[in-house]
Amino acid sequence: MSYYLQICGIPSNHMSSSALLCFDNKRYLFNTGEGLQRFNTEFKAKINKITDIFITAIDPDTLGALPGVMLSMMEAGVPNFHRKIHGPPGIAAYIQSTLTFVWNEIFDIIEYGNENFEAPHVKITTERVFRDENITVHVISAFREENSFYEFPEGRRMTPSSSGIIYIIEGKLQPPKFRVDKAKALGVPPGKLYGRLSAGETIEIGDKIITPDQVLDPAPPAPAFAILHFPTEDLLTQNIQSSLHSILSSLSSDFSAILSFSPSQVLLNPIYHSLISQFPADCKHLLFSSSLISSYYLSLPPTSIYKSSDTLLAQLNAICPELFNFSPNDWKEINSDEAESLKKIYPNAVIPQLLMKIKLSPAQNRGIDIAEAIKPFNYEEAIKAVQGLNFESEAQCHGLPYENVIDIKKLGADPEILLLGTASMKPGKYRNVSSTWLGGWGGSLLLDCGEGTYSQLIRRFGSSINQVLLDLSGILISHLHADHQIGIIKLLHERAKLTNSPIIVVAPSNFEVYLNVCNLLMGPLHYTFQPVAETQTIPGLKLIQTVAVIHRIEAYGFIIDHESGWRIVYSGDTRPSENLATAGNGATLLIHEATFEDELQTDAVEKMHSTLSEALNIAQSMNAWKVVLTHFSQRYSKIPKTTQVDAILGLDLMKFKLSDAHIAIENMSKLLKILDALEEKKDS
Repeated sequence: MSYYLQICGIPSNHMSSSALLCFDNKRYLFNTGEGLQRFNTEFKAKINKITDIFITAIDPDTLGALPGVMLSMMEAGVPNFHRKIHGPPGIAAYIQSTLTFVWNEIFDIIEYGNENFEAPHVKITTERVFRDENITVHVISAFREENSFYEFPEGRRMTPSSSGIIYIIEGKLQPPKFRVDKAKALGVPPGKLYGRLSAGETIEIGDKIITPDQVLDPAPPAPAFAILHFPTEDLLTQNIQSSLHSILSSLSSDFSAILSFSPSQVLLNPIYHSLISQFPADCKHLLFSSSLISSYYLSLPPTSIYKSSDTLLAQLNAICPELFNFSPNDWKEINSDEAESLKKIYPNAVIPQLLMKIKLSPAQNRGIDIAEAIKPFNYEEAIKAVQGLNFESEAQCHGLPYENVIDIKKLGADPEILLLGTASMKPGKYRNVSSTWLGGWGGSLLLDCGEGTYSQLIRRFGSSINQVLLDLSGILISHLHADHQIGIIKLLHERAKLTNSPIIVVAPSNFEVYLNVCNLLMGPLHYTFQPVAETQTIPGLKLIQTVAVIHRIEAYGFIIDHESGWRIVYSGDTRPSENLATAGNGATLLIHEATFEDELQTDAVEKMHSTLSEALNIAQSMNAWKVVLTHFSQRYSKIPKTTQVDAILGLDLMKFKLSDAHIAIENMSKLLKILDALEEKKDS
């Protein structure tokens, strides 16, 4: 049997530590930080065989993508797979809080706590061993209890504010090798007798007794690896050391690797070093330190985590730099002193690479394999590929120039639009899920906040990201489908590192439970929740009106008015809504979903979305000056030429002022030609 562990996440600006254990029949995922789904789509990592997800800590970097991964696994719909999510104290409360947007039908939750409690799909247990047909997992759970509680139907349960874990995973024992040469030498004829000996049965040939050990080489010890994650130093107690010593003393496995997911301040702690020293000296130790990893990758030619998206972005920037910026910044800032200290303490440590494999079985192949690790990316070649394209003539704008619509001399009269995610359902190679940044008016807003929104902000704003977070005035969530809101916890978490000042979050009322639980488990997140009302107040804006729209669940559109006179309308997800068209009449800009092509009208009606032409019709009914189409289920090649509305087909990381909207319209055919060329290359 062949199986291996593969690195599918490392600390960076776009993802966090994660690994996938791969058997032929099953897969086991360790952590689900943001960026995981997009990375897996990029490299075609299939999740339909995942049966167990192991979370190492309750943190946005370990479970930021978990709701999306759960939904994707449910969508895959593989029958007869009993799926489980394992984790430290708090994991059950977190999953419980997502039930308003993740309808858990196939997952059981196993929380390694300090008491025994069971409810439907939930087991809190003091047991510390999990077994199935492939692996045995020994668990050491570390947590600091405080006086905080969460609710279950059967009563209150205490939850710690900080927890960590050690998972020690033993693989399946490789069967002894049958030696045909020895069997022949003993006079055993080929056939059924070989099978009986292989199965451990003693046989007789004439007056000769032949035992299995005479024809079988001893089985090699089972492979094993460990994952350690302690978010804070105070979790490194004597109990942890003694528990680890007890487990390691009882095992005869061959340890192949240790994966240290702990942050650098914990890695530098002498107690942590003493934990690592309990493992065999020849065991490979992978340090998931952002400083070490950044130092490694920045010493190489440019390497891209999202190669397809970066290819497209580099090409769009080359053709239209007014709308697109390309400045790769995948890696976190390096702390040189920290990196040097880690190298001294762990001189033989291995720096993990994306898609690196740790081969576990067969025994003769055990070790690290970097053949599939991501390679440097030549941006110049990507740019050259578009220089020979023949572009169609530029489109013409129908509407008046912006300065004839709005007095741009007024303060905040020329806002900026940044499309952070233009896809529906889940992240893709070229498009992230829903979010739009609206700034340049004296503050800024996020219109929805899908998974990876924080990463997209870094890709556009780079080193200015902290100021961008501090300048955010509010986040408007149109509805509670996961592709519109699960990025908010990561974003609030990063913002809370910079300020105690709360940010306004406007969303359907059911969302408050989720935010409150995340604040308890991962906070403080510093937000002020406002349930959706007819009007909302955010400093710097004249008025925000809310309109109920037509979708499968409670959903809203937002009409944002500024004192200077501009009006921006955001549809969220909806069928064509005359109420929105009426309330938003005279919009300067309409941002409207266009999930389906016109040929898929039946799908649009069934799933309660809009087609491209339906969105354009609403823009005309609204007398909108310009319209941005977004939330695509697939690529579109062109806008119908019959439209009388100036339309922009949204592309990720497109950024423009309203006064420059004509640049996007005039260059639309060029931009879509580039996307078409990439798709054609992929298809070929």
